[in-house]
Amino acid sequence: MYEIKYRDESELKDSGIEWTVSIPSDWHIKKLRYLSTIDTGNKDTQDRIDDGEYPFYVRSDTVERINSFSFNGEAVLTAGDGVGVGRVFHYVNGKFAYHQRVYKLSDFSYVSGKYLFYYVSENFHKEVMKLSAKSTVDSLRRPMFSNFPVVFPISIEQQKIVNFLDIKIAQFDNIIAKKEQLIKKIEEAKKSLISEVVTGKVKIVDGQWVPRDASELVTSNEISIGKMPFNWRVVPLKRLLKNSKNNIRVGPFGSSLKGSDMNGTFAKVYTQKNVIEDNYEIGESYVSRKKYNELQEFKVQSNRILVTTRGTIGRISIIPDDIQIGILHPCLIMFDMDTNKYDKRLIKYLFNNSSLIDFQVRLLSNSTIIDVIYSYTLKELKIPIPLKEEIAEIVKYLDKKTKEIDRIILSTNNQLNKLAKAKQSLIFEAVTGKIDLRDWEIIEEGELQ
Repeated sequence: MYEIKYRDESELKDSGIEWTVSIPSDWHIKKLRYLSTIDTGNKDTQDRIDDGEYPFYVRSDTVERINSFSFNGEAVLTAGDGVGVGRVFHYVNGKFAYHQRVYKLSDFSYVSGKYLFYYVSENFHKEVMKLSAKSTVDSLRRPMFSNFPVVFPISIEQQKIVNFLDIKIAQFDNIIAKKEQLIKKIEEAKKSLISEVVTGKVKIVDGQWVPRDASELVTSNEISIGKMPFNWRVVPLKRLLKNSKNNIRVGPFGSSLKGSDMNGTFAKVYTQKNVIEDNYEIGESYVSRKKYNELQEFKVQSNRILVTTRGTIGRISIIPDDIQIGILHPCLIMFDMDTNKYDKRLIKYLFNNSSLIDFQVRLLSNSTIIDVIYSYTLKELKIPIPLKEEIAEIVKYLDKKTKEIDRIILSTNNQLNKLAKAKQSLIFEAVTGKIDLRDWEIIEEGELQ
């Protein structure tokens, strides 16, 4: 294995570049415009074709397809606007098309295309952030790109850096992919476990789940539930709601927010993102005191339940006690339950971790594609009801088990973050000459000497 060596300080010189103070003494610095041609594409997103013959590069990590090509050769591509500015880069060598707001670097001088790809993909966002007071930049202007300083060695050392990074990055990506797959499997197992518990396929005995005997199960009249314990009931959600006026409250129509002071700081507008992430601290939309007073009937109330109605539908969150004053977004429904009949935490597990709700909404909507959940649809959803003494045991078990699983997922995500940072650091140190690769060679494919 190759032992990574670092250059001695005596071999370095001042770069004059803020984010890489020093570079090797024999390396060069040139602005990007002297190293490649820079142009933009002539296609729009609507030109994409499913299963098209050629790759079509747009302003995101997603590569679309198309049946015509705009360029044939080696190129580096990056987003010219949107969230991908300074973050999304592609290296390609062949026939492809590219969006009118995607920049193409090609016809390289002094540097190889692959070396430049590694260099700009790791370093360009640092230059973008240096020139912006914001955490993100909406648009990339050609002068910003063309004047970007690039440091590089002679071509032989460039190729060694590229070969080294190709192998090391592939190793990183392989480990990262395995950990991402592990997280996916753990999340699927978690969802499957919760679904089995909340629909009664298994039971909780002395804090552990055990399969129910076939004699304990009967076929439910609800196709979405299938087999269920013979002593459980199935009732529509409306029968579990607290018997109070306006128990189900739908967010105001979008037009109700027009002209409101969205830059004010009086009352927050809670959106689907708050529910999906179960986080009530995030969000930047607010309304003025005047608008909030007009929308009093839509104010968010602690310990109620919110459900998403569009896009990612049927996700539930319980509003915390310390909620900041605010109103519902039009894509949310707020309701409350009779806790003598059902546990709010159990309804959260049921909605968020089983396919039962999604399946029922499809049936009630008579559609394979669900665009929205309406309040009347929500009230008719059939809920499996355990015996009262079972509910507490189920919630206790799921609370404990999901915390254990979530700790494993969090730990694995932390490992992923460390791997991503180590990968970025390796690229940065290689393309700025901190790592000395002059004596590096490949013995065999995938092995370093």
